[in-house]
Amino acid sequence: MAYTSISDLEKEFSNQDLARLSGDPSGTVVNTARLNHIISKADAVVSAYLVGRYPQQGILPITPVINFIATELAVVFLFENAFAKRIIPQTILLRRVQAYEFLKEYTDGKISLMEIESLNKSAAYLTNNNINKRDFNDEDFK
Repeated sequence: MAYTSISDLEKEFSNQDLARLSGDPSGTVVNTARLNHIISKADAVVSAYLVGRYPQQGILPITPVINFIATELAVVFLFENAFAKRIIPQTILLRRVQAYEFLKEYTDGKISLMEIESLNKSAAYLTNNNINKRDFNDEDFK
């Protein structure tokens, strides 16, 4: 299951930057095979964390939170690949730490990966349309 995509990476980087990060020093040709490989690595990491809570494949929809984590990991792996013989920028290392902390908190049950819209659903409420009786008693709440 793909949690992120090349189009998600294109939102993060220009074509020229993606070409350089994927192996073209001139910055003209994006190596899509390499990007797909990096994306599959990020997806595998996310799946490894999710499988403990969702053992059946395909029952968890790709929410914006899951997409965000997978994209963050893909960016990290992309830089690790491109900077194999150099020092990786601190901001990329921070993204790595934050993505793994997010996944760890999820597996510990501290956070949820469901969409925010599902958290904002209204709770049920009770109304009284009886003009003669405007107060509630215990029977009304059963």
